[in-house]
Amino acid sequence: MGYKDLKYRMYMKSILGVKLDGLDINDTVGQIQDYLASNGQYHIATVNPEFIVDAYYNREFKDILNRADHNTVDGFGIKLAGLFKGYTFKRCTGVDLVSALALSSEIEKERIFLLGGREGIGYAASRKLKQLNPNLNIVGYISGFVDIKEPSLFEYNNVLGQINQLEPTILFVAYNAPYAQAFIDEYLSKMPSVKVAIGLGGTFDFLAGTVQRAPKIFRTLGLEWLYRLILQPSRIKRIYNAVIKFMYLFFKYDKNLS
Repeated sequence: MGYKDLKYRMYMKSILGVKLDGLDINDTVGQIQDYLASNGQYHIATVNPEFIVDAYYNREFKDILNRADHNTVDGFGIKLAGLFKGYTFKRCTGVDLVSALALSSEIEKERIFLLGGREGIGYAASRKLKQLNPNLNIVGYISGFVDIKEPSLFEYNNVLGQINQLEPTILFVAYNAPYAQAFIDEYLSKMPSVKVAIGLGGTFDFLAGTVQRAPKIFRTLGLEWLYRLILQPSRIKRIYNAVIKFMYLFFKYDKNLS
C-alpha cells in the first residue's frame, strides 16, 4: 500500500515520527469516496495521542501506522502539538467520521461490515447507523474474538470466512490499538472485497450508547480526557499517557524525529 496521490491528499506531516493527514471530516469523507471509486485497498487509522505514545515505544506499531493510507487526527493533544510545529491539523474522530460517512448518500451503494466490540455492541451500533441513514447497507456485524490480545487461529479463520462470505466493501474494525490496526495491516489483502478498512477503537460503544460522549463544550476545549476521567477513574493510566506523557515526549524528542 502506501500513500496515494488522490484528490484530497495533502502534504504529510508527522508528530513523533507518525505520519498524519490532518484533514477535516468532510475532506476525509471525500478521500474515502475516492478510495471506494478506485481499484485498491486502503487502511485508515484514527490516531489519538495514546497511539503516538505507544508507537514511540513500539516500532512495529509505528511502522503499521506509517504504512496506513490515511491517518486522521483523533485527539486535541495532536492538534495542539501540531500548532507548535506550525501545522494546522483538523480533528476527525472515529465516531464523527463514521457518523458523517453514514449520512453520505454516496455510501448507500456500499456494503458495510462491523467487526469488534463486546457481544451485542456491533448490533446496537448498526442500529444507530441505520437510524442516521435507513438506506445504509449493513451486511453483518460480529465481535470476532473472545480476547483480541490472544486470538486463536480458529477465530481468525472464522472472522475472515464470515467477512468474505458477505463481501463488504467497507470494514469498520472496533478494537483498541494496536490490535485493530495490526489486524487490518495483516489481513486486508485476504479480504478482497474490502476497499476501505477503518480502525475505530471504542467508536461502537459511543454509537451504541454504552459509553457517554463528552458534551460539545468539553470537546471544543480539548477536555474530553477530563470528562472521561470523571466518569471512569479507572482510565487514569491511559489518560496520563494521552495527556501528560504524550506532551512530555513531544517537547523532549519530536525535534529529533521526522
